Amino acid sequence: MAVPRKSLRGTDIEAEVLWRCRRRCAICFGINNDLGEKLGQIAHLNRNRNDNRIENLAFLCFEHHDRFDSKTSQSKNFTRKEVIRYRDQLAEHFKDNFVLKKPKAEASLTPSCTGLFARKSGLEGGANFSITFVDRNWDGRRLYMVLGQACEGTQRPYGPNMGFLSFSAPENDRVIEYADGKYTIMIGFFGNRLLIEEENEFGYFGAGVHFFGEYERIQSLSQRMAWWIKSQWIYRFKHGNWPD
Repeated sequence: MAVPRKSLRGTDIEAEVLWRCRRRCAICFGINNDLGEKLGQIAHLNRNRNDNRIENLAFLCFEHHDRFDSKTSQSKNFTRKEVIRYRDQLAEHFKDNFVLKKPKAEASLTPSCTGLFARKSGLEGGANFSITFVDRNWDGRRLYMVLGQACEGTQRPYGPNMGFLSFSAPENDRVIEYADGKYTIMIGFFGNRLLIEEENEFGYFGAGVHFFGEYERIQSLSQRMAWWIKSQWIYRFKHGNWPD
């Protein structure tokens, strides 16, 4: 009789593995120094799919996961010890070089950095953000109203888990940062890219819901206008008057 597989989905172990690598493939990083966000799966390095110890797990893109699991007689596949070394180096990279904590110094945000953005990842679920300039802070920095919504598990029979964010915050060196208890979100602008990183997001929203990733601008005028109106109304509600 076959032993049922122990699922990782929705567990603290799954969340920890994904948080350590920020959904970057260990082999892509180790071989090509590629830090792009990937679609992929959590691999069991000893090939025992019921061994869910965190030291036995690594996030790999689909291509490298297939190559790691395959058995060929013509070429040498990636070894377990090799992948462990790549995985640990990747985790150390994010520990020492958190993507948005040390942004390259640039000018303040420009109007082109505001608007409506959607996450580029094709993961199950989605996320979008509206960033609207509303005022200037007491020290002259530009103040932005940020609205976000994300979902995970769009194929679930009872609907996806949802998460919502609403806050106003100033920018500092092209980064908007917000904290609520242990949860922290940082929104950074690098050229034409919008990057989001989070800390302690697990459990802050619904299971599996997160906002981190790379985003692209939504061009639809009607969608942008609807989110701009929503931003202005929420800012007014929170502060009791219309911004200048």
